[in-house]
Amino acid sequence: YNSRVSEGSTYYAQDGNALALKARLLVRYADGTAQSIVTRPGAGWRTTDTGPYRADDIYDGQTYDARRELPGWAANGFDAAGWADAEEVGYAAKFPQAKLTAYPGESARLMAKWDRRPGSLTVYREVTGEAGSANGKGRVVPDPARSTTGEPGPVALKPGDTAVYDLGQNMVGVPRYTVRGPAGAEVVVRFGEMLNDDSKGADGPVGSLYRANLRSAKATSTYVLKGAEDGETHQDSLTFYGFRYVSVEVTTPGAEVTVSGVTGRVGTSAIRDIGEVTTDDDKVNQLISNVRWGQRGNYLWVPTDCPQRDERLGWTGDTQVFSNTGLYNTDAVAFLSHFEDILVESQKTYGVDGAQFTAVAPGNRYNAAAPCSGWADCGVIVPWTVWQMSGDRTVVDRAWDAMVRYLAWIRDKGGDTFAGQGAIFADWLAFQNTGTQLMSDVYYAYSVRLMAQMAAATGRADEAKTYEALFTDIRRAFMAKYVQTDGDRITVRSSLGGKPSMGGDPEDDSQSALLWVLKLGFYDTQAQRRALVGLLADNIGNDAAYKAAHPDSARVAYAENTLSVGFLGVNVLAPVLTDEGRADLAYRLLHQNAMPSWLYSVDNGATTVWERWNSYSKEDGFGPVEMNSFNHYSYGAIVEWMYASMAGIARDPEHPGFRRFRLRPHLDPTGGITRVAARHLSPYGEITSSWSLAGDGTLTYEADVPPGTEAALTLPAVSASAVREGRTPLRSVEGVRFDGFEDGAATFRLPSGRYRLTSAVR
Repeated sequence: YNSRVSEGSTYYAQDGNALALKARLLVRYADGTAQSIVTRPGAGWRTTDTGPYRADDIYDGQTYDARRELPGWAANGFDAAGWADAEEVGYAAKFPQAKLTAYPGESARLMAKWDRRPGSLTVYREVTGEAGSANGKGRVVPDPARSTTGEPGPVALKPGDTAVYDLGQNMVGVPRYTVRGPAGAEVVVRFGEMLNDDSKGADGPVGSLYRANLRSAKATSTYVLKGAEDGETHQDSLTFYGFRYVSVEVTTPGAEVTVSGVTGRVGTSAIRDIGEVTTDDDKVNQLISNVRWGQRGNYLWVPTDCPQRDERLGWTGDTQVFSNTGLYNTDAVAFLSHFEDILVESQKTYGVDGAQFTAVAPGNRYNAAAPCSGWADCGVIVPWTVWQMSGDRTVVDRAWDAMVRYLAWIRDKGGDTFAGQGAIFADWLAFQNTGTQLMSDVYYAYSVRLMAQMAAATGRADEAKTYEALFTDIRRAFMAKYVQTDGDRITVRSSLGGKPSMGGDPEDDSQSALLWVLKLGFYDTQAQRRALVGLLADNIGNDAAYKAAHPDSARVAYAENTLSVGFLGVNVLAPVLTDEGRADLAYRLLHQNAMPSWLYSVDNGATTVWERWNSYSKEDGFGPVEMNSFNHYSYGAIVEWMYASMAGIARDPEHPGFRRFRLRPHLDPTGGITRVAARHLSPYGEITSSWSLAGDGTLTYEADVPPGTEAALTLPAVSASAVREGRTPLRSVEGVRFDGFEDGAATFRLPSGRYRLTSAVR
C-alpha cells in the first residue's frame, strides 16, 4: 500500500514503502538465443513522467491525458533518449533479509462474464423544487429526449450536462467507456453506490449521485480526449472503484462529447465460484446474490472491509467472520492462506509486543496499541477454517508459532484471571450491546479451543492437552464471573465488563452473549442449557411480555422476531439456534424484513450487503455518513448456515476437507421456503444437496456424494422405513448403513454415489 488517506495526508511514509519495480525481462531472438535483463543500475532501464498517466490513486481515481500518449514506446526501436535513467530504491540495504515470493494463488483480474451494462440513463442540466423539498436540495430535472429507462445508446453531452448511468448492481472494478469529441475536451466520471433522496442525509438533489459516504475519497476518473475521429475507448488501469451508479460530465467550455458503451468491469480475486445455494423465495435469493457480489468486491488482493471510501483495508474481524461463507462460495483457500501469511508478518511488525495479531493487515492504519479480541483472533480462526474446509493443514503449520505466541501473550496478560485481552470493537454495530470484556473472554476461549483441535490434528499432542486444560480454566473463570445461577434458573451477566465504543449500555442476557455461552458450553446442566435457549428465544421473540419485563432494553424499540447482534454475533446466530433445536427461530429471522434483519436491506433496494443493518431506509434516508458502506460483507455470514443447515452440506470437524461430511437439511417450519438446492465443490469432488416439500408432507431429496467420500445423512421422516430410494427403504440399499432414528429424523451412512430419495415427514 502506498497512497493518501485524506487531504494533506502524511500516511505515505507511514503506511508503505516507495513504489518500485523489480523485474526480469526475458528476450528470445529469432535465432534461438535469449537475453535476460533485470532491474539493476546500469541495465538500461529508463523512465519518464511525460506520458498520459497524470495522476492515480486507489481512493481518488485516475487522470489520463490521451494527448500525451507515446506511440510505440513499448516496441523495439523507440527513441527514449529524452527519458531519465531509473532511480534505484535501496531495498536491499534497508531489508537485507527480504525475499521475493510469488503470490500463491491467481491474482485479481477483470472478469468479463460479470460485466454490467446500464439499464437506464438520466441526463439533466437543472435542479428544481429546492424550496419545497424536505432537505432543501430539490430534485434533478431529466431531459426526456436523452434519458431512458432501457439500455442507453450514444448520448451527446455539453458542459452543464450530467449523465447518470444505473448499472443495476453495486460492484467493484472500473468502467469502460467510449468518447468522441475534440482534442483537449475533458470528461469527468464519478462513482456512487446510491442515488440521493430527499432525506437530511442526502448530499445532493434527488436523482444525483450520493457520495457523502466516500468521505475524503474523490473516486473520480478524468479523461482528456486526443480527438480521434472514430472515438476513443478508455478503461482505468491503476485504480478501482466501488459503485452502482456512474455520472459523466464534460468540463471543457464549448466542447461537445458523445459518450457510448459504458460498461462496468468487475475486478476480483474471487474468480472461481465453487458453491451455490438457491431457494424458492425471491427475497432470500436476492440476499444470497448480495452476499456473493459483496464477496467479489471485497476479495480483492486481500479481504477488505469496503471497496469505495477512503479505507478499503484488510480488517481482520470482517475477514474471520465471513471466512466460512467465503470458502463455501469460492475457491479462496490460497487467497485466505496468503492473507494469514500477511497477518503473521503484520504481527511481527505492528502487533503489540510482536505478539498480538493486528486489527488491520497489511499496513498500520488503525492498528493502535489496543485490545481487539474478535479481530486479532482472525490469526487463529482463518487457519482453522481453511483447514476445516479444505483439509490442507499447511497454513496451520506455517502460522503455528505465531498463533502460539499470540495466545501466550494473552495468557501472560490475564494471568490467573484467565481473561481475554479486551475488545475495543466488541460486538461491532450491534443493536443490543454486550460487555466488551465478556466478548473478549469468549473469543479467548474460542481461539484456545481451536488451537487444541489443530494441535491434536497436527501431531502436537502435548500442546493439545495444554490448550484443553487452558480452555477448562477459562470456562471456569468465565462462569464464575458472568453466569449467575439459582438452581436451573440462569442469567448471563453480559452487562458487565465495559461499554462498547458505539451504542448504548450493555445488557444482561444479550443475544450475542447467550449465543456464545451456548456455543462454548458454558453451563453445568442440561436444564441450564434449556433455560439459556429459552432466554435466547424470548429475546429474539421480543413480544409485549418481554418488552414489559425489560423496559430499559434496546430491544423495546424493535419488532418481534428480530435479531440484535453485530459483527461478532452474526455468524453464530443461526447455527447455534439450529444446533439447539430452534431452526424455526433461525428461519423466522431469515424471513424477517423489519429492521434489524437481513431482508430489511433487500426491501430497501440493496444489491450488496451493507455495513449497518440500517445503512439506508426509504423512510429515514441514509445512516451516519462517517461510517456507512453499502458493500460490507460481514453480515453476509448467514450464507454459511444456508449451505450447512438449510441445504444441509456440512463438514464433519473430525474429518476436515469433506472426506467424510454431513448431509442434514433442515426444513423451514414457517413454510416460507419449500425448495432448496445447493452445490459445493469439495477437494474430493462436487457435493450436491437439494430438497422440496410437497403440500401432502412428501419430502423429495437428492444428493451427490463424491467418489472416495462418505456422508452421514440425517433426513426428517415419520419413521426410518419412510425414507426410500424408489420403492426400497434406504436402510435396505446395498452399501448404506442405518445409524438410527431420533427426534423425527433418520440417519444413514451413504457411500459415494447419486441419491434420489423420498420421505414422509408427516
